[in-house]
Amino acid sequence: MTTIERWAEPTDVLNGVVSTSDRHGPWPAAARQIAALRHLPDGWRNGEGITFDTGYLDWLADAFARLYPPNAPAPTICPTTYGVVSLEWSLPDAEISLEIDPETRQADLLWADLHSANSGAIALNMAEPEGWAGLTDCFAKITGASE
Repeated sequence: MTTIERWAEPTDVLNGVVSTSDRHGPWPAAARQIAALRHLPDGWRNGEGITFDTGYLDWLADAFARLYPPNAPAPTICPTTYGVVSLEWSLPDAEISLEIDPETRQADLLWADLHSANSGAIALNMAEPEGWAGLTDCFAKITGASE
């Protein structure tokens, strides 16, 4: 497992105490995107969409900062109207999405190879470091699958 040096607590970034501008890898963009979710009120999408649980967002920011490898592709963090964060990657050879349940921290990873009919789904327990390591393994397998 890769250890990530942290210069600030993720909640400090989410609360605007520190900036992410000196941080390298996917963390700065992810921190900004997660922080933006705090400001979505109920009904944020045409009357639909619930407010995100701040404990869930704190956990996600912390887990991402501690366990997501700095050399892995940066996801786009997307809100869903039902209060789940979706992490999405558009890679040269694949589309990948990961939805993490706010209560159980269980995740469904869905992927599709852009050059073939290959696709799949993988369940990961993101509450454990092994879930994040499994995500990294999935990147290697998925991106290697179309080469």
